[in-house]
Amino acid sequence: MVDDGAAGHEEHAVAHALRGALPTIRHAEMLFDMVVHSLGESGLVHTSSVGTTRFVFRRKAAGSDRLVPWPLLTLSFEPQRILEGFTLGLEPVDVPERDEAPPNLRGLKPGHVIVHDGPCSMQVTYREDGLWKETSRRGPSAGLSALRASIERGGASAPERVADFVLANDIARHGPGELHYPTPLPSGPAGAWGCGLSALRRALHERSLPSTAGWLIADGFDGSARVHGASEADTLSAWQQAIAERTPCPPMPSTDPAVPDDEPWAAQDASVPGEKPPPWPEAIPRNTPAALVRLEACPLADHPWGTWMRALGPHGESVFALQRFRPDGFTLIGQDVLDLVDLETLEVTLDAAEAKIPEVERDESEAWKGEPRTYPCLTVTYRVVHERTGEPVPLSYASAQRTDAFGPEHLLDGSRLRGSVFRQRWG
Repeated sequence: MVDDGAAGHEEHAVAHALRGALPTIRHAEMLFDMVVHSLGESGLVHTSSVGTTRFVFRRKAAGSDRLVPWPLLTLSFEPQRILEGFTLGLEPVDVPERDEAPPNLRGLKPGHVIVHDGPCSMQVTYREDGLWKETSRRGPSAGLSALRASIERGGASAPERVADFVLANDIARHGPGELHYPTPLPSGPAGAWGCGLSALRRALHERSLPSTAGWLIADGFDGSARVHGASEADTLSAWQQAIAERTPCPPMPSTDPAVPDDEPWAAQDASVPGEKPPPWPEAIPRNTPAALVRLEACPLADHPWGTWMRALGPHGESVFALQRFRPDGFTLIGQDVLDLVDLETLEVTLDAAEAKIPEVERDESEAWKGEPRTYPCLTVTYRVVHERTGEPVPLSYASAQRTDAFGPEHLLDGSRLRGSVFRQRWG
């Protein structure tokens, strides 16, 4: 049995420290403004959701169009919403009353603030009166411990101490990924990075690009311009030539119907409340964003059981899995759990586990060229380590999914791959 009491204690300590430092949405807004002001030309702010949500990113250098493509901080004035039909028939629960009265501050409203540190984040959510309601965490339990230390050291005001942590946080350490972002996009840096990263993952999976040491780049419009090179300069030069010959196309503009006046939160993204969303730029080379990743040589020795497959994590980090093909599919073992499985009995163990899985229904509901579509591939994920603590657990079924021949996107996500075992069967 996994004991995560210590990890849970630290998690709660960080959460209590952060909500104590940012007790109202106005304190969160002050934090965001301080970070943006201090970053100056080294930061970039993207606004979405009709101007109600803002993200701040760090540039690689002041004024550069190269970004670290995961945010430092998020501030949102979007109220929490429960969609009708998703309450499972439960009676609504009122927010418990608290003794304190709302402070005498202007601008109190619902929303949330998120302090990011790569795969880790801590969120404070605020009620309709602007007071904190709850905190939540994503990522490893040990993450953001330095945030608590920064808040508790004293000296400046509490929001300033949080800002000091955010500004000192080297978020680029989480991975080698960079984003070439020459012009603002409606989807923002995260959208362009996600498109380019997905294209690179598919290219590695399909073996259409080599996985040897060097550099990979893919455009952030449609992912069609993908290049591998031995050096950064050679890769960028070859990519510039590729987009000059055929410039990738940005997504087509949305044709959604008009949004009702009483549902402004459902509108398309906009930079400032009341203004139209920024248009997609002209499809020319100088406007084309790109995801750029440096690949290190595979540090793992050849293995007789299979061959090493490279995948990319959410920050462009390389993750490897041992892959063995069979006539009807393949098995993948993440690099972090290779020593936790018995390779001699693995296939038998998986056969026995798979036999106990309820039949995954084939989706016949989607029409495909006038005929019901079936999905021929079954991908099963097996858990080998505890999701929160990373401690070993007995191999067990986690999930199953039917997909087309390409396979589910999560199979290519290095953060999912490294600590799991996957098996995919075709036909």
